[in-house]
Amino acid sequence: MGGRAAGTGGGGPSAPVDKEVDYAQYFCTYSFLYHQKDMLSDRVRMDAYFNAVFQNKHHFEGKV
Repeated sequence: MGGRAAGTGGGGPSAPVDKEVDYAQYFCTYSFLYHQKDMLSDRVRMDAYFNAVFQNKHHFEGKV
């Protein structure tokens, strides 16, 4: 993961990225079941989510 945005290979000027298309493609990947399985199988990720929620219960009170 470098400091360049997607589509900026450094070979010259590139077309500006359409943010709506970019966001749609990004979030579309989350609809695939294999991607959900990979995320749920990631122990470091799940531990971080668990700790974030349970160490910040006050942010969730009355909202769920």
